[in-house]
Amino acid sequence: MDKSLEEMEEKVTREELPCVSETILVVEDEEDVRRLAARVFESQGYIVLETSCGDDALVLSKERKEPIHMILTDYSEGYVD
Repeated sequence: MDKSLEEMEEKVTREELPCVSETILVVEDEEDVRRLAARVFESQGYIVLETSCGDDALVLSKERKEPIHMILTDYSEGYVD
């Protein structure tokens, strides 16, 4: 018999999750989506930077002295700002 989701979640505690210190840049124009992504990564211990557009992301990444380890963004082909 399959274990319930609650039983499986009980087994995975915060102490069992790997300790991370990487920085993730979330670039998303929809605020609700951006905030959700940020909360998920922050809950796992990541440092999260947020911006709503690619131009701001480029400026932020150039000005930041510490490394950005991952960029999470959506891509819309043919989008013109």
